[in-house]
Amino acid sequence: MTPNPIALALTLRDYAVVEETTKKVSLIGEFIAVKAPIFPSPPRSFCAYTVLTDGLGECIIELVVTRLESDEEVYSVTQPGHFVSRFMQLKVLFRVREFSFLQPGSYEFVLLVDGQQVAQRRLRVYQGEVNS
Repeated sequence: MTPNPIALALTLRDYAVVEETTKKVSLIGEFIAVKAPIFPSPPRSFCAYTVLTDGLGECIIELVVTRLESDEEVYSVTQPGHFVSRFMQLKVLFRVREFSFLQPGSYEFVLLVDGQQVAQRRLRVYQGEVNS
């Protein structure tokens, strides 16, 4: 894709609701850290969301999660994207299902478009009792 798009943000959320008729996205429960009682952590589902702009044409959008202490890639998922014009905003939602953090530490979520990094978000994972 030429040119490379710009990510307006990359956020991690507990849930995302997409309204069927308007395609409006409601994001619920932003988090920047995760607490788990044991490791590997119990599986949890969550969403990664971004809005891309300034792209043109077809592209492949990828979300890659790396454990920073070991530089080990622990998760990756891709989806196609299409920009009709450079003026459009492309909403990108990844639903991460039943994900377990292998160990406590720092994890980095990187968003790539056609192999080029456009956004990143770090997440701290630590051990502790989870409040209900």
